[in-house]
Amino acid sequence: MKIDAIILRELHLPLVRPFETSFGVTRERRILLAEIKSEGLTGWGECTAGERPFFSGESTDSAWSAITQELGPMLASEPPEHGGECPRIFRPVRANRMAKATLENAIWDIEAQREGVSLSHLIGGVRDTIPCGRVAGIQSSIPELLAIIERELAAGYQRIKLKCKPGWDVEVFERVRNRWPGITLSCDANSAYRLHDATI
Repeated sequence: MKIDAIILRELHLPLVRPFETSFGVTRERRILLAEIKSEGLTGWGECTAGERPFFSGESTDSAWSAITQELGPMLASEPPEHGGECPRIFRPVRANRMAKATLENAIWDIEAQREGVSLSHLIGGVRDTIPCGRVAGIQSSIPELLAIIERELAAGYQRIKLKCKPGWDVEVFERVRNRWPGITLSCDANSAYRLHDATI
């Protein structure tokens, strides 16, 4: 496919409510979007990197730099026929997986449009629907968290992931599991625990 343009946009999205994890509180997201134009089609890719390199070594700023300085020019100089060729094209650049995926996803989007099929079907998906879940951040109290989970389950979400950190963990999980013993429940501490937090 011929790459006619690669356009990057940074969106600033205020959150409906603050989202707290072990890293701190997020009130606004900086989202990097890539728009790739190819032979009359437009594909979109979203960068999942956070604003700062806490969750991984990447951030919104580092992804922007990697795409504009390295990955974008590589893609433009060696246009892929399909998304599966992107890892080979990007191989000289180490790491930067989220930045690479931003462009690769846009290429897959274009390919799905070109083939006239859903993106799910194109990459081998066999389901028409998938069970969706919600993430509940750290709250000021357990009752506040329980109210949020109750609202999300009533809305039809089938999985709940709880953010946790030392001091906001075992009791929280016990209260949630006792209240809803049958839900699919997971927890995520974003690497907040260290060896001294282990109970031996």
